[in-house]
Amino acid sequence: MNSYRTVTKLASPGSSKKLDYVVNIYHNGKFKFAYRYRDWSEEAVTDEVQFLRSRFSDTNGFLVKW
Repeated sequence: MNSYRTVTKLASPGSSKKLDYVVNIYHNGKFKFAYRYRDWSEEAVTDEVQFLRSRFSDTNGFLVKW
């Protein structure tokens, strides 16, 4: 499916399970927000994490975890 319509922004950290992946974003060690990718394939989320890591660069103090 991999539709952005199924992506939800979360106010607290989450954890992933099959076809319901959560990517947590931290800045300078503090949790900022998370994205939940419901019904996405693992490969699609991997690509999305690459995009997020370029947008939220570790050189600017960000950490993208999933």
